[in-house]
Amino acid sequence: MTYDLKRNDRVATLEALKEGRYEAIATSGEGALDRLVHLAIEMGVFEALEVIKISRERKGIPDGLLLRTLAVLPFVEAIGLSAAAGRLFQDAAILLRLGYTIEHLEEGFNQRHHNSNEAKGEDSKPCHIDVLRQELARIDLVSLDAFRKRCIKQLFEGKLVRGKLYAVDGSGSKGRYRVVGLLNVHKGRTLWLSWRIIEGKASEKGKEASVVRSMVEEVREAGGEEAVAWLLMDALYADGPLLAWLEYGLGIHALVRLPQDRLLYEDLKGLAEGGLLSWETHTDMRYVAGHKQVRRMSLAMAGDLTSWDSFCEAAKS
Repeated sequence: MTYDLKRNDRVATLEALKEGRYEAIATSGEGALDRLVHLAIEMGVFEALEVIKISRERKGIPDGLLLRTLAVLPFVEAIGLSAAAGRLFQDAAILLRLGYTIEHLEEGFNQRHHNSNEAKGEDSKPCHIDVLRQELARIDLVSLDAFRKRCIKQLFEGKLVRGKLYAVDGSGSKGRYRVVGLLNVHKGRTLWLSWRIIEGKASEKGKEASVVRSMVEEVREAGGEEAVAWLLMDALYADGPLLAWLEYGLGIHALVRLPQDRLLYEDLKGLAEGGLLSWETHTDMRYVAGHKQVRRMSLAMAGDLTSWDSFCEAAKS
């Protein structure tokens, strides 16, 4: 069987099938997934994959091809690795762009994962999902850190990182893990730059805030020492040594919400209720499930407050 690419012409294709000129056809179209893949290519993601090291124990599908496949799976709108791979394997245009051939799309790579009728299963084209799982298991984690750093640097070089305001945010996953990320915050857009997966308790207190430190250092390494100027963070990810390191070691101003059981917080609340603070209102607009949502936040600050006893008592405990 021979393979070639033809322009999308339904009338001509149907006529060719009736006449027996083609044994089979594979169609594809351009959508959001295609544009995301092309953007990743333009941003140098595929070049960055070269730093990932693989421990291979057998011959098979080239690692470069499998890594490119894994790299675009997060763009597929599907839940789970199997569902995403299944959707991706139906898009011939993207698979060809990743390096697959028409023969791979039609017949797969080899005779593994056949069904009882010795026919290649539809979920095995161009390769079986187990092959992708095995590739993930062979990735060296240290080299994966190098890949992430290369991608962050590409974002800076592509001038996609705007401003010097950042935030630390986290979300739980099934109660056992927590994904913590350092985000570049800009009007109308939030961009994830660095991230970590924490196992166990999410709090960084008593751990020298090692996760936040490493993310800040990673972004400064990619974007320069002046890349971060302001850092918004939750109390879970902040402690005294970290705040001192940010302010006096790096010149980064960190903003952390005060605990509600501290007298200093009560003082600020009293000043606000008495109209003794100067407020500034900021507007933010975002889209949730296709609907516009406008949020307004008012900020105020005060200095020279002396109600620190409650903080000292909390620190002693």
